[in-house]
Amino acid sequence: MNRLCDSAGIYHLSNDPGTVINGNYIHDVSRMPPACGSAVAGIYTDEGSDNMTLSNNVLSRTDGFINQNRNGSHVTLTNNTSSGDSVIKASGLESAYQGLVAKLNLAYNKPTSTSSVYGSGTSAANANDNNGSTGWSPTGSDSSAWWQVDLGQAYQLGQFSLTTRQDVDQSEIADFGVQQAGGALEDATGTPNTNPSTYYTIKNVNSGQLMDVYQASSADGGSVVQWPSNSGTNQQWSFVPVSGQLYRIVNRNSGKVLDIGGSSHWRGTALAQYTYNGGSNQLWYFEQVSGGYVIRNFESNRSWRLMAGRRPTEPPSVSTCT
Repeated sequence: MNRLCDSAGIYHLSNDPGTVINGNYIHDVSRMPPACGSAVAGIYTDEGSDNMTLSNNVLSRTDGFINQNRNGSHVTLTNNTSSGDSVIKASGLESAYQGLVAKLNLAYNKPTSTSSVYGSGTSAANANDNNGSTGWSPTGSDSSAWWQVDLGQAYQLGQFSLTTRQDVDQSEIADFGVQQAGGALEDATGTPNTNPSTYYTIKNVNSGQLMDVYQASSADGGSVVQWPSNSGTNQQWSFVPVSGQLYRIVNRNSGKVLDIGGSSHWRGTALAQYTYNGGSNQLWYFEQVSGGYVIRNFESNRSWRLMAGRRPTEPPSVSTCT
C-alpha cells in the first residue's frame, strides 16, 4: 500500500449485509512518491459500502484513518483508534509462522548448485542469501533448468518460501527459504553460537559502542544506553535460551534482563532492564545479516535501539568478558 493509492490496508466495495471488520492492527501505511493522488488509508469503504460494522480496529501511522466514499446509511463505526494494546498483542502471524518475519532460514548461505547460470550477476548463491534484490537465473536455452541447495544434514521440513521475478526476460529465483517442522522459531539456525554461562559484549555496528546499563544501575527500569567500552560488568550480557530460538538477555552486573517497557510496539521506545517475568517483551531472537545480527524483540518484532547517554567515568572492572 505504500506504493499504491485509491485503496487501504483493508478495502471494501459495495453493499455487503452482515460484514464485520473487527480487531485488526493496520500500521505504517504512508504515501510514497510512486503512489497516485487518490486516497491512501487504513480502512477504505468505497462506493455503495453498506450494512456493515467496523469496530475495535487499531490504525497506527496511516496517512488516512477510515476513508468513506459514497457509503450507504448503515455503516457503523465503533471504537476504532490509533492505539490499543490488546488488539496489537493479538495481531500478526501465528506463533508457528513468526520465524518467517525473523527470516530464520535453514538454507541461508548453504552450498548451492544449478543446471546453468545466466551471468556473473545471477549466480546460484544469490538465491539463498536472504536478499530479495539479488537472484539466480538460468540461461535462456536451458529448457529444463534446476537449482538446488544442500542443507548439510537431514531435517523434517515444514515451511517453504519462494520469491520469483522476471529479470531480463529470464525466470529468476530472488530468494528461497525453508523452515523446520514444528514451528519456524524452533529452527536451529540464524542464532550465534553462544554459551549461556559466558558473558559477551553487544556492539552497535554503526557507532562501535557497547550496550550498557546506565550508571551500572541494579534497579528495575534502569536505562539501557550505548557507551564506549570500559570493561564494566554493566556492559556484559549472557544469552540464556528460553524456548526454540527465543532468549532472555541478562546483564552481568544487575542480573536483570533486557526489556521493552510496557510491551510497547512503538518505534523509538527506549530499552531498560527489569526482573525477568517471562513476558514476550523480555524475549529476543536473532536475525542473521551480513556482518552480524539484528536482535529483535518477540513482542514487537522491533530491533533493539540504543539511546546515547552521559555518565561519570567508571573505574575499570576486574571482571573480564569473553
